[in-house]
Amino acid sequence: MRYSFANDYCLGADVKILKALVEENFMQKAGYSFDVSSMALRAKVQELVGDPKASVFLITGGTMCNIVAISHLLRPFEAVMTCDSGHIVDHEAASIEAHGHKVIATKGYDGKIDLCALEREYARYKDCHMTKPRLVFLSQSTELGTTYTKAELKAICKWCHERDLFVYMDGARLANALALADCDLSLKDIYELVDAFYIGGTKNGLLFGEVLVIKDEALAKDLYYLLKQNGALLAKGFVMSEQFLAYFKDDHYLKLAHHANVMADGLRKAFLKAGLELYGTSKTNQVFIKVDPLLKDYLAREYEFSQWGKDGDQEIVRFVTSWATPKEVIEDFAKYLEAYHE
Repeated sequence: MRYSFANDYCLGADVKILKALVEENFMQKAGYSFDVSSMALRAKVQELVGDPKASVFLITGGTMCNIVAISHLLRPFEAVMTCDSGHIVDHEAASIEAHGHKVIATKGYDGKIDLCALEREYARYKDCHMTKPRLVFLSQSTELGTTYTKAELKAICKWCHERDLFVYMDGARLANALALADCDLSLKDIYELVDAFYIGGTKNGLLFGEVLVIKDEALAKDLYYLLKQNGALLAKGFVMSEQFLAYFKDDHYLKLAHHANVMADGLRKAFLKAGLELYGTSKTNQVFIKVDPLLKDYLAREYEFSQWGKDGDQEIVRFVTSWATPKEVIEDFAKYLEAYHE
């Protein structure tokens, strides 16, 4: 059986997460995230972001989180702006458009928003004959595994807030960004800068679950109605909460993400040693590489990965490591790649 580098959610859950669920399994709790575990989780997240008034919601997955958050923040005629590689552009089956909001894609760089391109596109929308841009969507880490610095995020948020635009951050792989040694953003920084964001768990060792955080209490008002209307209010909310409590305990979520990042570094070293060219500047757990068709076929015999695009005669493929990728697998992969050139 081929080892899969296709994604970081192809396994069940980290053992500490499973143990937490087992320990609470026969404890009866209230439904719909109004239980003691969910209340404890909200308090923990409020502690992490440094605000006891932060509004915290539990949602099963990233796409649903984006749908609910964006639908809640926007009026029917309002639109989302993002860069052309933004996750909601091509990888969520037009879920935002299906809920009535246009996605305006602008030219980005290395997976990140280009403020100059954003400003040029924003200037096109002048009156009621067109949709009204109202929210800017970005991801940390990005769709290409890159990350925003504090200065970059500050600049984007300043530009947006001067124009009365919301800033919403997709945090499916937020832990991978925070776990980098050179990351200068904390959860408190992110909370202070953006209007809403989520902390992902599905792609970092949980069975499922994301935590949506909204700063302004007025913005969060009545969100539970939209959660219920969209089938996103989970009856067993405590199953998510118990996972996240274990996830955040002793910064376990950062340790899981750090492991994934280190394993990705192992892949990068193997690719560079083989004389291959990396695509983009990702330092997190997504690795993009340029390969010719013959090498791609050779790698596909033993490993699963994703086709991402083309660059001239070469193909761009993506390898993703996870919280559970064994070091031995990375070592075996390096040997397999080396054997191609022998």
